[in-house]
Amino acid sequence: MSRRDTSEHSPPSSTAAVHTPGARPGPGPIHQQALFTFPNLKELIAVFRREKPGHFYTRHGNPGFDRVESLLAEMEEAEAALVFSSGMAAIATVMLSLAVGGGRTKKKGGADIVALADLYGGTAAFLNDVAPACGLRVRTAPVDDLAALERAVRAGARLVYFETPTNPLNRIVDLAAVAHICRSAGALTVVDNTFATPLNQRPLRRGIDVVVHSATKYLGGHADLLAGCAAGPARLMRRVAAWRTMLGGTPNGFEAWLLERSLKTFPMRMRAHNANAFSVAWFLSVHPRVRRVYYPGLEADPGHQVARRQMAGFGGIVSFDLAGGFRETERFVNSLKLFHLAASLGGAESLVSLPAFTSHLWIPKAQREAMGIGENTVRLAVGLENDEDLVRDLDQALAAAFPAPAARRGRLALARPRTTPTGRRP
Repeated sequence: MSRRDTSEHSPPSSTAAVHTPGARPGPGPIHQQALFTFPNLKELIAVFRREKPGHFYTRHGNPGFDRVESLLAEMEEAEAALVFSSGMAAIATVMLSLAVGGGRTKKKGGADIVALADLYGGTAAFLNDVAPACGLRVRTAPVDDLAALERAVRAGARLVYFETPTNPLNRIVDLAAVAHICRSAGALTVVDNTFATPLNQRPLRRGIDVVVHSATKYLGGHADLLAGCAAGPARLMRRVAAWRTMLGGTPNGFEAWLLERSLKTFPMRMRAHNANAFSVAWFLSVHPRVRRVYYPGLEADPGHQVARRQMAGFGGIVSFDLAGGFRETERFVNSLKLFHLAASLGGAESLVSLPAFTSHLWIPKAQREAMGIGENTVRLAVGLENDEDLVRDLDQALAAAFPAPAARRGRLALARPRTTPTGRRP
């Protein structure tokens, strides 16, 4: 296998994350204020007219935003970045600002937005309900059918939106292939990079136009803030910023400060998420009570080869289907001791959720099942605990879910993965 430590996959520098541009040790001051005053009218007019740098009202920005946006842009290798009040605020604002007024939708069957079908439930609900109410035409394409995507884009599209890895089944989309299809047809591309994070994946290197994140998750990392972000070329970010101001999706000064604080430890935290998730995924892949594991770090995963090309690590999310039905799945999640039952991810503590009843609850059942999400589908957000402790917890919960003893139970908890989290042979 090829090595993973090439410049193509080089992750954000831990030094850069710690040394926020222009800051002293520790995050900068908290700018918890709505407005900024001026010494005289001439100064006020110059700032309002953008003739000189400055701030006048936090809905438009503030110094705390400037610091964290500079760091986010550096991490994603983007010209500019914007911070938002939540991941959905970032997603909705980016799609509305870049899709409204598009000129490539005159053809019959054209769409303002083409989305690859496997999406976070909130994003899918936005595309199903909100975008059409705003006058946008939305069309979907299968996540694993690039020919169908090309047909949809060439029918006329302003914007293509997708995730990789997808939520919750970790399906992998070839970033470079999508970028090529869309660029040749004149469509913009936006990818949700929340699951991968900038440590594991740099979509802009692959030709993607804009990256969005729920910064509440791995970038925040402590389950104590709500934020989102977007990064891309300055010309596009200026348009997105204008819409952010109009829609009001800015965070407050304290949330921006918390995010700046969190980014200092992000690279180290994410490496631990990667390693622990790999151990958990391998354990589940050989357990007799698990029907299927969705994790791109496993060699048997359908997206593994593409993931190896475009990712430096495989992330902290492991999803799987239990061999039983809802009754066994309920017993399993209720028996876990280290995995807390909650509908989020990316924090220090390991979490478990059932997407059919949380993130994808409001997606129509037929659409949800077509995505492969059943009542026995489990999503683990693997945290920072000791990986052997996590495996033991999963082992005992599987035993509780299936009271008849599994033949291989006992030695599985102590089994070690065949490869390292980066895919190299030990």
